[in-house]
Amino acid sequence: MANERKKLACDIATGLAGWYQLQLAQGFGDFFGEDSAQLTILQIINSQRNFDIQASHPFAGHENSLARLDIVLKSKGKKGSFYGAIEIKWLGSSNPASSYTRSLILEDALRLSVVASGNLKANLLVVAGQAEKFDKLFGIDKRKFKKTEEGIETFAKLLQTEIDSEGTVSISEIRQSFKCAGNKLPNHLSLSDEDKISVRLLAKASISHQEKVDAGFVFVWLCLKGRGPKKKVASLIQETPQLP
Repeated sequence: MANERKKLACDIATGLAGWYQLQLAQGFGDFFGEDSAQLTILQIINSQRNFDIQASHPFAGHENSLARLDIVLKSKGKKGSFYGAIEIKWLGSSNPASSYTRSLILEDALRLSVVASGNLKANLLVVAGQAEKFDKLFGIDKRKFKKTEEGIETFAKLLQTEIDSEGTVSISEIRQSFKCAGNKLPNHLSLSDEDKISVRLLAKASISHQEKVDAGFVFVWLCLKGRGPKKKVASLIQETPQLP
């Protein structure tokens, strides 16, 4: 299952990077965002014919909540098991690299870490976009912002950028920099300060454009439950309810 999970992450990274490179070559610049990236990832996964996929999926018991998972993977069949979930963040002009953006990405990672999935356990966080936005997101170019900008150290400690590297932080560490951490989780899945989250980089791809070798990047992280007190996991409803 680990090899299948890795292959899925690599397909998402290279496929989304290829799509982004095509947009740049066509002169579309930054006229797209998370919705376009989500559609592209859905097309990549659907072409493999290995999963039933659902977009904008709620947690069980919270079907009317606006906080939903971007993509859910199920095994084929009427009683398909959940194989994983995917959250997407696109770094562009409408979503600049800032402390607020870091908090949104960490919220996605926290939500993925508590999702109960089957053997594949493909709870994947996909972050993609312009190279300069990643420089600021991870605090690489110190000239562009204050070194003390909120949350950079904790963020970079958790989301490692070398393949197969893994970062682990406690919820206490996250909350010291991001006060609202965990607010998008269902109430029965509240996290304690002793809980931990681990994130491993499974795949990454770069985008070339004109003379720029690295005009943009796609990172795909696996979000795991870290070692800590035993905690509840979230279930997902089998079907998104139809509105009357």
